[in-house]
Amino acid sequence: MILLPAGALAPHDLWRTWNLAPVLLAGLAAAGGLYAAGLARLWRAAGVGRGVPRWRAACFAGGLAAVALALVSPLDALAEAVFWGHMVQHLLLILIAAPLLVLGAPLIPLLWLLNAPTRQRLGAWWHRRRGVAALAALLTTPLLAWGLHIGAIWAWHLPAIYQAALADERVHALEHLSFLGTALLFWWVVLQPAGRRRMSHGMGLLYVVTAGMQGGLLGALLTFAGKPFYPAQSAGAAAWGLTPLADQQLAGLIMWLPAGLVYMGAAGGLFVLWLRAEEVRVSRRGPAMIAASMLAAALAAGSTACHSSALGGSAAAGSTSGSADKHTPHSFETGGDHRATGILNEGEGPGSRIAPEDRETEGDGRSAHASGLPGLGAAPFGDAGDRASVGRPAWGSAGPLDGGQHQAPRVKLPGRPRKH
Repeated sequence: MILLPAGALAPHDLWRTWNLAPVLLAGLAAAGGLYAAGLARLWRAAGVGRGVPRWRAACFAGGLAAVALALVSPLDALAEAVFWGHMVQHLLLILIAAPLLVLGAPLIPLLWLLNAPTRQRLGAWWHRRRGVAALAALLTTPLLAWGLHIGAIWAWHLPAIYQAALADERVHALEHLSFLGTALLFWWVVLQPAGRRRMSHGMGLLYVVTAGMQGGLLGALLTFAGKPFYPAQSAGAAAWGLTPLADQQLAGLIMWLPAGLVYMGAAGGLFVLWLRAEEVRVSRRGPAMIAASMLAAALAAGSTACHSSALGGSAAAGSTSGSADKHTPHSFETGGDHRATGILNEGEGPGSRIAPEDRETEGDGRSAHASGLPGLGAAPFGDAGDRASVGRPAWGSAGPLDGGQHQAPRVKLPGRPRKH
């Protein structure tokens, strides 16, 4: 409770004024106690620091401390005496308490206060109540959350509404609730401690920077105004050695510069997170992209090699078409990879002498095509051990068009007679 009347507060009386309102103290105690109980239950089940890391728990404690500093400490009495004190109180709620409470991930410990069946029933209820889920999704829409928060800041600084809050404690309490509530919504959207993110880091950066810009605009407006906007607020400024206009200008500077630094610091943190996320994304995709590039290069090289070989074989076959032997380009009774393609080995010609074992099979009695050589496939002419299949051209093998009934004539090369 405030022990001295607002407007009569002198600097030497400041530390004797504390706001010990039971509702406020009970709310802070309940929030801290419920969070601590749920966190203890979670850490007993999962291990200390799991589910909610220790730094998040410290953030929530810091957020509650910031709320107590703004509303319980003598700052609350100072806020009613001078405008710059009021500005410090509001910025504590908006820029310190709200983001720290959000970073504390309060929903997780609160859910762990319930047993497993109750959590399951709560989840089923949430999915059945599509209207409630739709409302929550609507409130966490980035544009709406941003508009509600910025709108609350500007609306409560309109002279008529601001001085109404000074005259009525209930309106003043509503002002604080709206500042803290819309700030929690604003920071929840951009920090998102749990669940699916509503925006990327890049959009979050723009989200925070634009909020800081409008705060700076309001601060500049208060700083450069030629007259005080809130005469009732500056009733106690003289006790602090300030005129009403100087009090307002000091408040404007606080909102303009220190608050702007907080927004820029948050934007800088989001920028760092954005860079780290991009590094992780690139590092995960990098090996796959390199492997795909190598595979594509290998396939391209293989295709080029096969194409060049086919062109060379066609040229060789064409050069021998006018000879007395009249070799067919489709097949030769020779060993090696050229059985299917008709490509002559180096040094071979129409009059070359070919050993019988080279004309028939390779050393193990299997067709050369059974080895699965690149570009030829596995046994395209039938069974790999079928010697009768050696010498058939590709179009004479069993295929989808003729069922294997169409056979090419065998061509006998000049040379020594085959020994059986």
